[in-house]
Amino acid sequence: MDQGGVPINSPINPPIRAPIRRRPIPSPIFTRREAIMRTLEVFFEARQHSSSPRREYLLFGMGGAGKTQLALKFVDEHQDRFDRVFWIDASSKVTIEQSYKDIAAECLPDVAESSGAVESILRWFSSSNDEWLLLFDNVNKPEDLFDFLPDGNKGNAIYTSRNPAVQFNLRQDASSEVNEMLESEAVMLLARAARMDETSKELLKSAVPIVKELGYLALAIDQAGAYIAMGCRLEDYIQTFRNHRQELLKNPKYKGASRYNQAVYATWDISYKAIENSIHGREGNALESRDAKNALQILNLFAFLHNEGLMEEIYKRAAENTGVKYGSNGLSVQDSLAQQILLLDNDGVWDPFLFRRGISTLLSFSLIKQYESWGYFSMHVLVHLWAQDRLSGSAHQSQLRSARALLSRSITRRFLTQDYSFRRKLLPHITACQKHGSTSHITDIEGAEQAHNYALVFREAGQWNQAEELRVQVMETRKRVLGEEHIDTLASMNDLASIYLGQGQWKKAEELLMQVIETSKRVLGQEHPDTLTSMNNLALAYLEQRQLKKAEELFVQVLKTKKRVFGQEHPKTLISMNNLASTYLNQGQLKKAEERFVQVMKTEKRVLGQEHPGTLTSINNLASIYLNQEQLKKAEELFVQVIETSKRVLGQEHPKTLISMNNLAWTLKYQGRSDEALELMTVCVQLSMEKLGENHPDTKDRSQELDEWSQE
Repeated sequence: MDQGGVPINSPINPPIRAPIRRRPIPSPIFTRREAIMRTLEVFFEARQHSSSPRREYLLFGMGGAGKTQLALKFVDEHQDRFDRVFWIDASSKVTIEQSYKDIAAECLPDVAESSGAVESILRWFSSSNDEWLLLFDNVNKPEDLFDFLPDGNKGNAIYTSRNPAVQFNLRQDASSEVNEMLESEAVMLLARAARMDETSKELLKSAVPIVKELGYLALAIDQAGAYIAMGCRLEDYIQTFRNHRQELLKNPKYKGASRYNQAVYATWDISYKAIENSIHGREGNALESRDAKNALQILNLFAFLHNEGLMEEIYKRAAENTGVKYGSNGLSVQDSLAQQILLLDNDGVWDPFLFRRGISTLLSFSLIKQYESWGYFSMHVLVHLWAQDRLSGSAHQSQLRSARALLSRSITRRFLTQDYSFRRKLLPHITACQKHGSTSHITDIEGAEQAHNYALVFREAGQWNQAEELRVQVMETRKRVLGEEHIDTLASMNDLASIYLGQGQWKKAEELLMQVIETSKRVLGQEHPDTLTSMNNLALAYLEQRQLKKAEELFVQVLKTKKRVFGQEHPKTLISMNNLASTYLNQGQLKKAEERFVQVMKTEKRVLGQEHPGTLTSINNLASIYLNQEQLKKAEELFVQVIETSKRVLGQEHPKTLISMNNLAWTLKYQGRSDEALELMTVCVQLSMEKLGENHPDTKDRSQELDEWSQE
């Protein structure tokens, strides 16, 4: 019989050690954040050792803001307040557990390798009379801490986290958000990182535009300084950054003195990856997966809007806009997710639950911030750029199309005060979207519909040139696709004519409107709303050209028909009543004009509201009557009221605000308050130059008036 094989004595594999980050060390170029450092010093004031209660404090904020460096520097400067300080990698439960095992190896070597090492070290902390401090760095989720806090009420803990929800387990006064640095702090950090002369006022002044470009973010400034120190001239950095942003923010080669060991973009890539992991995470956690998907969808769309003033209302209005023409307006893209977020309930009302769950996920990683006003959010300028840059070519274009479609779909043809207000807040987002790609090659009717909606926003903001460019494209596309006499084509021609009126191109507007009215009467009929709108606009063109008799006759005709078709108090009727009264004013029929302005104003206040743009126009016009009647005090009071409201509702630079400013300046002039009048007219001319251009008739008139007043 063969002898059996010799048994092999297999070695026992040592337990696998979870990888944790090395404890960071304070940066040698640390720049104090005085307010937060002072708060920590007061909160953790020196006390008798082994005292109670336990003191816990959270530093939270976006990645790269400097949370860890603040905590480390505080500990470094105040070690005398604590007997023992322990740093814990709190990125996950696994890393927390491994950190405790490392502490056990230092403090309780006899149990360090046992399965109960973590429980033993927690008991050691609970029973210790030392004044210990645990620094939990980079806490991901509040629940990760629940099993790893020593029992009892002694000791101290500092937490750093991107997740603001960690603060909900602490006292109300036990947290600070680590935001952007103050400008003076940021400049000093850049100077130190770039090895600049900190005493040179000229160099420090040159650093201001750089730290502003970087959004005063500590990590970005530190790494910019490192790049400058490697041989980039200070005055060249901004242009280099704009030309090579992705390389500078992605490449860890440019890490600075903070020893963060990651490029700027990598800090947010970690957050993105964590959200992605939630999508493909544990079985049975479908809700977390859903929230993560919605979070990334929202992030991708926010990337193409303006980074400030991001609104929940955009989604609400887009969802509830049932009047979308020509298909889905671009939201049939790959993002069924966007459609999911826009779902309506059985009553046709948007349910914000899924949107808010996605927002909550983004907030938990500090990728966005929430304003004090509910439903408004912002993104740090560099996070915003990262969100754009991380998208590949095809994904970039797809998400851009979706963002444009979302904005367009949120724009309705309602004209209540809140609608004007919303569209004004939408303007920076449309402008931001436009910067990511030209809309100068509209080829289909959906693209024309988007341009049509955007043009309304530009027009209401008094940005005539942008509105004209879009409305020309809309008109040409509709002519080609729908035909010359289609109702939408005729509407686009009227819209373009209204832009010419705003630009002071009255003859051009007149010619186009004559063409539209002729076709509209034949195709739509004499009393069709669109025909009446074009006739009203033609009468305005006559009024501006001082053809007062023709204007009056046409306004009377239009008003009579509108009263019969729409009713006495319909907004369209009120517009024509206002216009007819303006004609009487220009004819010098002041009493007749006053009676109608008072009537219109009272009705508009009741029907449209005190702050509706139409109401403001009527109040301005009534004040103009008082000015012509030399009732200067009454005129002044109304003009001041209109200007204050217009600045808030329309904006200081809006053409209608400028009209009232011009009128108030004249009122002050007639009262003998020449210095005040000159000062106000100077502002009015400056804003007119910026907004309307030097060749606009209103700008020319105001500039001439200013010159004459200055020479008196």
